[in-house]
Amino acid sequence: MKQYGSSELMDIHSLAECDLQWSVTCIEDLKNEVKRLQEEIKTNKHFCSIHFDRIIEKANMFHYLIDDRRNYHDVQKEAYEKEMGE
Repeated sequence: MKQYGSSELMDIHSLAECDLQWSVTCIEDLKNEVKRLQEEIKTNKHFCSIHFDRIIEKANMFHYLIDDRRNYHDVQKEAYEKEMGE
């Protein structure tokens, strides 16, 4: 079985921390968009569903990015599981 040192483990956790920071940034951005939309609803008497398009587009983009990173980590996990079996 292959042995890993502290530097390899630090690299893995640094990558995971970076990915989670991206996720936090995405969620903060969505929260800001919702707050902006709330203010717009209060001041705009002619509000329609098109105002949600920007939030939905960002949510779809963030979903793709976060899911892509999750898939990356899943593939890496499977590679380590395979390595453990060797």
